[in-house]
Amino acid sequence: MDKLFNFSIYGLSWFDNQWEQVVEFCQQNGFAGVELLATGVIDSQFFDTIPEELIKGLHLSYHLNWLGVGETKNSLDLKELIENYRQELKLAAQLEVDYVVFHAANASFEEILTAEFKFSNAEILAKIAKIINQIIAGLEFDFKLLFENLWWGGLDLLSPRETIDFLQKINYDQVGLMLDTGHLLNTKLEVKTEAEAVNYIIEVLLDYQQPAKLFAGMHLHKSLSRAKRVEERKELYQKFRVSNNQEEQERLVGEFISKIDQHLPFSEVSPKRVLEIVDPDYVIYEFVCSEKGGFVNYLQTQDQLF
Repeated sequence: MDKLFNFSIYGLSWFDNQWEQVVEFCQQNGFAGVELLATGVIDSQFFDTIPEELIKGLHLSYHLNWLGVGETKNSLDLKELIENYRQELKLAAQLEVDYVVFHAANASFEEILTAEFKFSNAEILAKIAKIINQIIAGLEFDFKLLFENLWWGGLDLLSPRETIDFLQKINYDQVGLMLDTGHLLNTKLEVKTEAEAVNYIIEVLLDYQQPAKLFAGMHLHKSLSRAKRVEERKELYQKFRVSNNQEEQERLVGEFISKIDQHLPFSEVSPKRVLEIVDPDYVIYEFVCSEKGGFVNYLQTQDQLF
């Protein structure tokens, strides 16, 4: 099992814009490399100096409303979407990564704020699978395509049958799942403590007959945000409804998502049992922090707990 951490091209400034410092940090702290966010990589002045073997995985960009692709004037353009993803997959091949990560969920701004979804998970996953197959058609690569769960409509992992049906619709042999523990925790408001969090994740995983064969990777972090969701959803939704400014609406939704999707380390109860059940090829410490010191502290907190 390779231990990685999430990394963005914009975080290179934490290491004086020197990839060698990232490599040294990995070596000193027991990381096999990083999972790189695709956004901004191709256009970066530091792209050509990325060291071989550092980038183990590429997290592809994400769009909220897959079901709206090509259907309305303001929706995503299908041809542009497909081409952008094809370019990111070609980037992944150039970087010789082991895997890439797609999000497989759908939600409008209003659905995110109300938690009332128009389409079923099965409908969303069928549409996403169709688009994924258009994206990968004719491309040649040998890395894994891993699909990550969210707590909106689509791949939430709560139905093994829907999950397996979705994977079987993808026209590619090396498909699997990227378990995101924090996202899974956001599917159950009742979870309040780390002990309850670990037990809930295990409960969901044990519904799968052979989880170790499905889950190739795991984004490890916690999200215990019930209080914020209950307290702030109504207030933010009222602001959203009265606003006619799209940028303001996007800001409100982004604010809500960031408060829910906390990306914090486990600090009291070890998730070791989850790792034993999943037995992933890659465990990615996936944390969000605005400065390097805090991020490193999160990494060390997770390591110390293990």
